[in-house]
Amino acid sequence: MNEVRIVGLLGLGYRGKRLAMGEDSLKALATKKGALILVAKDASDNTKKRAKDKGNFYDVPVLEFANKRALGLSLGKRAVAIITIFDYKLALSLLDNMKAGDVDGKI
Repeated sequence: MNEVRIVGLLGLGYRGKRLAMGEDSLKALATKKGALILVAKDASDNTKKRAKDKGNFYDVPVLEFANKRALGLSLGKRAVAIITIFDYKLALSLLDNMKAGDVDGKI
C-alpha cells in the first residue's frame, strides 16, 4: 500500500515540477538545492556510484527504491534510473511513507 502512495507522490511532484529525472537531475543539483535522490534498484553500478558521489558532495541523501520501470511509470515515462527531489516537504513525505511501509532504501 505504501509503495502505491510513494508512486503517487512522485507523480504529483513531477506534475508540480518539484523533481527532475535522469542524468539532468544530477546536473541540476549544481544550481538547485536537492532534498532527496532516488535511484532505481536495477540501475547500473556506475549510475548508483555517480548518484552517491553527487549526493555526498551536495549533502543530499541517496536512497534505492523500486526498479527503473516502476519509477518511470510513476512519472509517465518508460524507464527512469534517477530522480532528484527538490521540495523538502515532498521528500519528507516520501521518507515517512518509506519508513511506515518498511521499504528499504539505503545504498
